[in-house]
Amino acid sequence: MEDGITPIQKQVDHAENMIERTFSNYPDAKRLQRAMGNADWKKRLWALADELGFDPTKILERARFEVYGKFLGFDCPDLTQLAIPAPRNGFNWIRPIVAIHEKAPNEAAFQQLKKQFGDKAWKYTDKVLDEVIKDNDRDPLKSGPYVIRARDRVEADEELKNFSANQLTERKIAGNTLYERQILEAFHYVETGEHLDVVNVTLCSGSRGSDGSVPDYYWYNGEFRVLWYFPDDHNDNLRAREVVS
Repeated sequence: MEDGITPIQKQVDHAENMIERTFSNYPDAKRLQRAMGNADWKKRLWALADELGFDPTKILERARFEVYGKFLGFDCPDLTQLAIPAPRNGFNWIRPIVAIHEKAPNEAAFQQLKKQFGDKAWKYTDKVLDEVIKDNDRDPLKSGPYVIRARDRVEADEELKNFSANQLTERKIAGNTLYERQILEAFHYVETGEHLDVVNVTLCSGSRGSDGSVPDYYWYNGEFRVLWYFPDDHNDNLRAREVVS
């Protein structure tokens, strides 16, 4: 791995740059987005990606068996038919989001990560996380599996530091949910053996507790932690991760 970039991320970046250049003459982004959402166009785009050595289905299959299967202990369904969001500069992580429990995926993910990390985990409540986290901007229990893109970086988005959850909502910036953040942790650890947010804190602005609180997630003193903030809280170390879905 060179400069923290895995070979598969380099392939993704290269393929997406080629695709974007190929269709750069489209008159507007919306038309391009519609084309990339069309099944026939998707096949043509994926064929181009294949020629460049990148096949999105392989990423989804790898996620199915290595992340969800081996690491999270979940018998994951086929993911290859999921729609992948259109390329966006800098958003090179492609992550399928699948509920690993039929009622409490947040708690199930927390407990599995805790197990994988040698019992190094802490959360601010003794309750099941899904009993506390009541509202999510995206929810695989309700919508079924879906795919997000996120910026490929260890620390949460520098661009979003010092923004509260309410400010992000006002600006219509889609921040990650708590469940998405836990899945990002699983992917990163499987790929690198390292953790995310070892310096700063991810504000999970796409989720809200029953009292309006906003969960956050980070790695601290040898364990990962799930805490909460008020929706108006903000500071330089508290940063959301913008997602594209």
